[in-house]
Amino acid sequence: MVFANTRKMGIMRTGEFAERIIEGRINVFQERPLSYPPFAYDPYHVPETYYAPKQSINTNMYYNIGYADLKKLNYANLKRDMANNPQSMDMLAAYKRSMNVSTSLYVAGAASIAGAFAVYMGEGKNAYSTASFTIGIGLGALGLGLITGGYLKTHSAKQKLENAIDIYNK
Repeated sequence: MVFANTRKMGIMRTGEFAERIIEGRINVFQERPLSYPPFAYDPYHVPETYYAPKQSINTNMYYNIGYADLKKLNYANLKRDMANNPQSMDMLAAYKRSMNVSTSLYVAGAASIAGAFAVYMGEGKNAYSTASFTIGIGLGALGLGLITGGYLKTHSAKQKLENAIDIYNK
């Protein structure tokens, strides 16, 4: 296992480490939380009474080329660094399109749910009338469906980003 320090990634960063999950010309790292609270050293602690915080899933991803400093794993940084490989740039463009569609689905889903809420609360009429209830339920279900579609599209976009890095590493 190879780890990198992410302290240089921001002003208020503490000593976090990122584990390398993809190795190649581009190395990809995922931040891992510390197994102990930072700045909490107790030489007399008893391991059985030690409180360890829950491990959280951290989605902070970084990359580097060779032994360079870590960079945030995002479209803009990868576009600059993978510009010399047209196949990986095509896959990176597909990632960007998928993320744009995903964002649109999230926004449309949120608007639909807000519309459902407005139907229930609006117009001073009985919100539980048959027409209002049907429209509200329909808009709410549509919103949940759009948000679910956005989540699934985000997951497939992450696969395209990984494929772009894999193509570049070949």
